[in-house]
This record gives sequence, C-alpha cells and structure tokens, in this order.
Amino acid sequence: LVDGWFRLEVARSGAKLLPMAYCKISSPLLTSVGHDAAVEALDKVVSAIGSTTGQPNVSRIDICADFVTDAPLEDMSEREFVTKARSFSRHTVAREFSGFSFSAGAPTSARLYNKTLEIRSKNRPRPDLELQWRQSGWDGEQDVWRLEFQYVCL
Repeated sequence: LVDGWFRLEVARSGAKLLPMAYCKISSPLLTSVGHDAAVEALDKVVSAIGSTTGQPNVSRIDICADFVTDAPLEDMSEREFVTKARSFSRHTVAREFSGFSFSAGAPTSARLYNKTLEIRSKNRPRPDLELQWRQSGWDGEQDVWRLEFQYVCL
C-alpha cells in the first residue's frame, strides 16, 4: 500500500515469522509535520489494519542537511574527504555531476548529492522542500545540495 505519506507492506494473516507490517514514512510527510505527528498518523493506520503489541522496530534511519554552496563540488577528489569509508563513488545524471556516495551498502553510509538535480531528473516536484528552502533564504536558482547519512539498525 503506497500513498503520499506511507509505504506499507502487510504480512499475511497468521504469518508467524514476519512482522505484521513493514512501514516507511515519506520524506514529504516528515518535512511538513515532523517526526512525532508522522509516527502518530502511522500508528493510527497500522492499528486500523490489525492489533499491534510492543514497540515498533526501527530498521533504518536517514538524516540529512540541505545547503547551498559556491564551492565547485564537482572538482573535489576522494583525497579531500576525511572518512573511514572503504568505498567512494562519483555520480552523474545526464552527464551532469550529481554527487558522491561513501560506503554504499554498508550499515553506515553517506551521500552528498545535488537535490535540485535529483528532483528535476525525476520530474517529481517537491513544493514542500522548495517552501522550506525559500523560508531559509534560498533564492530559487542556486542548486541545493544534500548531505545524507543512512544507518541500518542491526
């Protein structure tokens, strides 16, 4: 089940080895209402599907910061980053530099990428982000970069 707020995968009735539901809260919902309200809304949806017991198990946490810069990030090399990452990758979209990834696939990884380019290339406008960016002083022209860390909970 997918909508603009959540992605839910519901286990068959009586499945013993699977959780009742696997849930993902969308970034636009988190951006607009915050963590507590998003979790409360998700809890209402999941409770309507079936009985829940105990605390939810968090499997992955993503945290990010958006920023603008005049620094030519496309000119940076691996040696300019202080990291313990064993893998480092440069990325392009339609032959335009789009960013870097560090330790992709590892329990802890990071990405530094051009968020405005990602939005344009996917042709999915994000008015929620653009509003936040403008409220924080974004001029509507400069590329917005995102530094994102992903932690897989073991």
